[in-house]
Amino acid sequence: MRQSLYRIVLIGLFSSLVFVTTSIKFVIPIPGGYTMAHLGHVSCLLAGMLLPSTYGAISAALGSSLFDLFSPLFFTSTPFTFLFKFILAFTCGKIYRIKKVGMSFKLRVVLASLVSSLIYLVLHILKLIVYNFYFLNVELYAVGILVLKSVAVSLLKDVVTFFLVTFIMEKIRKLNLFTKLNFE
Repeated sequence: MRQSLYRIVLIGLFSSLVFVTTSIKFVIPIPGGYTMAHLGHVSCLLAGMLLPSTYGAISAALGSSLFDLFSPLFFTSTPFTFLFKFILAFTCGKIYRIKKVGMSFKLRVVLASLVSSLIYLVLHILKLIVYNFYFLNVELYAVGILVLKSVAVSLLKDVVTFFLVTFIMEKIRKLNLFTKLNFE
């Protein structure tokens, strides 16, 4: 019973962290729409690595979806956000926990962040294509431009994310918080 309560509290804590770090944002207008710069993606990856995979995925999905529910710009994306962020954090957690001989801590963190972010990017691209081409009847070349813009912006944000996640995970490891808080 006590372990269940501990995990529920951690899910709530990380959901809140994801919500707050996503809420502190800068909306950036770009050709063909807008994008956001925030640290929510970093929190989602950290939740996937620090908590058991399923709990981290639930935290990432809940925190990101709550942000979308309270934002008029992203309200309609809530179901996609829930699913995509769940997949992002779950994949990140599973890859992070692979312990192969010779694979350093830093390599596991970078690999988990990279692969899960690429999967998230592919899901986002598929959503862009289906939504714009099939539902909004946007011309295929315009959809291609939107996809290229999205990929460019995502890759730029992901580079910053990888550095931040690696830095934070390294600090958590040096402080020995994994064993103190029973994260692993």
